[in-house]
Amino acid sequence: MSMSEQALFSARHRIVSMAILFLMMVFATADRFVFSLLIVPVKAEFGLSDTMMGLLTGPAFAILYATLGIPVARIADVGNRRAVISIALALWSAMTVLCGMAANLAQLFLFRIGVGIGEAGAVPPSHSLISMYYPPERRSVAFAVANVGSAMGSILVMVIGGWIVVHYGWRMVLIAFGLPGILVAMLAHFLLYENRTGFPMPKFANIFGESFEAAGRLFAIPAYRHLAVVYTVYGFVAYGGFMWDITFFYRSFEIPFDKLTPILALSAIVSSVVGLMSGGFLGNYFSRKSLSWLARIPMYAMFGCFPLFLLKYIVPDFYLSVVLTTLGAIILMMFVAPFYAAVQAIVPEGDRGMATAIMVFLGNIIGMGLGPFATGFLSDVFSQAMGVESLRYTLLLLMFLLPIAGLHGLLATRHMRRQNVI
Repeated sequence: MSMSEQALFSARHRIVSMAILFLMMVFATADRFVFSLLIVPVKAEFGLSDTMMGLLTGPAFAILYATLGIPVARIADVGNRRAVISIALALWSAMTVLCGMAANLAQLFLFRIGVGIGEAGAVPPSHSLISMYYPPERRSVAFAVANVGSAMGSILVMVIGGWIVVHYGWRMVLIAFGLPGILVAMLAHFLLYENRTGFPMPKFANIFGESFEAAGRLFAIPAYRHLAVVYTVYGFVAYGGFMWDITFFYRSFEIPFDKLTPILALSAIVSSVVGLMSGGFLGNYFSRKSLSWLARIPMYAMFGCFPLFLLKYIVPDFYLSVVLTTLGAIILMMFVAPFYAAVQAIVPEGDRGMATAIMVFLGNIIGMGLGPFATGFLSDVFSQAMGVESLRYTLLLLMFLLPIAGLHGLLATRHMRRQNVI
């Protein structure tokens, strides 16, 4: 989209639309990560192992979330993105409420799958809209704002969800986070700005064919291939590791939930806001010199947070571990906004939603789909020798993937220069 087309959107249009996308990201992340808070009570009620909880928190959500994101992104690339977002938001919010009403494990698993189906329509169309609202050199801050909404979702889970689970039980947590999302879906339907009035749905038989064609175009771009590796590794570490952090602190330091969650929430607030917005402003500033900086910043972030996260799982003191968590997360979060801006800068305009959907697919099938399960499985295996500390050493091993992501960030930077993305 040219600058003249972007000028069709006034400052008020952008503010209103970004506010809606911010709220959407709040509830998308809250409903996605709420099970990280509920591992202990759900495991106790249904008598599950860590491996089974890994399946419930990971594949039950991730498989359809990531897979359906690709055809949904194709629909959003040619159709009305506002409609996709509002329908998807209403669906996953309703499914979250139903998770809180599940009478048995089978129902809980089924409704969790429903949450994943709904959330498939969240991120790809929202990234496409943000790229329509802002030119490349201004997108990093816009992506940072949207992802602060994502961080706020995690924080609300720890603060409000932590209080609710202690006083009213795990089921009420799911209901409390699901119901407001339905209201936000209505706001999205009426207030989100979109320049497409029609909804030219491609024929069902053509959706997957067009999706494969778009994927072929994208993976023909060398920088995109390396950025895909970066996001896949990030997803595996984030979902396979950090999703277990509440359980790690609870087990290894024996901190009660009502004391643990406010401390971790404060850490998340500081690291998310500081890290995301710093990354956004740095991305906007340096991308004026060269858009290849949008890949260079994520590279530095992956290398920079690695030693801090190693120490986090080694030190024996709870508060020192939280400080290291906060510092490491600040650096890691600086990766997010420039990364998304880099992806949008190197792909054709008509494939923007698909570009994000493929990243989501890789990051979530491998990251969310396999990460929590692999962590839970290894924790069960190591528990025979390490007892309650098995999770600590499993998470420590996982952090060694971060330098791999940093190396691919370096390669993406070099290819962006060769691609003349300047």
